[in-house]
Amino acid sequence: MTVLLSAPIAAQGSDLHLPDITAEIVQGWTRADGSMIGALRISMAGGWKTYWRTPGDGGIPPRMDWSQSRNLKGMSAVWPAPEVFVDNGMTSFGFVDELMLPLIVTPRKDGRDVELNGFLQIGVCKEVCIPYSLDVSGSLDPSQTKIVAPIAAAMAEQPYSPKEAQVSKVSCRIAPSDDGLAVSALIDMPSTGGREFAIIETTNPELWVQEAVVTRDGSQLTVSSDVIHVEQAPFFLQRSDMTITVIGTDYAVEIEGCQAG
Repeated sequence: MTVLLSAPIAAQGSDLHLPDITAEIVQGWTRADGSMIGALRISMAGGWKTYWRTPGDGGIPPRMDWSQSRNLKGMSAVWPAPEVFVDNGMTSFGFVDELMLPLIVTPRKDGRDVELNGFLQIGVCKEVCIPYSLDVSGSLDPSQTKIVAPIAAAMAEQPYSPKEAQVSKVSCRIAPSDDGLAVSALIDMPSTGGREFAIIETTNPELWVQEAVVTRDGSQLTVSSDVIHVEQAPFFLQRSDMTITVIGTDYAVEIEGCQAG
């Protein structure tokens, strides 16, 4: 297993004290269906943080390219629920000191190693935010079947499903706004604990979703935001293409799509 760490793609030549960052592929196990479980572990020193798949207004979105991998047919990441950071009036979502990101890997040919070669672009922040570029490589051995506790623990930290969180109804209203579309979701569900935050994601990478405003009235949570095209072009937004993640102090819940309402 090898890890290559390049210099930050920003802040080169500055006097800024840069954090120590390491990345590695963690061997997991092979499931009965032939899929393999592994993980990408990113470690940061001294209280630095990196960001969730949707970082919020104050963060840098992660980008991962695994196209140079061998015997890889498909991969999906199982994102643990993030922490919430509120700094200078901006909200972001991420992880402090370490991110253990479980990966579900489908090999092209069963029974053979999968060689993962990834190019990562992530943001790390402490007092300042720095974009980092990393290369990481490692192999997953299909003969391993024993569950690896740290990866399993990270998988267990993913947001609850609507059923697990006792979500009874989700409806969305979409209307034109000055710059794009205004989205308001009404969610019938118990409190996730303390102050609640929400993230609205779409499947269109050219759409930017503003920080959501979250209010609660009894068992009903209202999540409101504006969706804007990054090039100010006209666009269409389907309710089925939205993911709403609600994060509280006790747990998070991820909701795919919503009904008209």
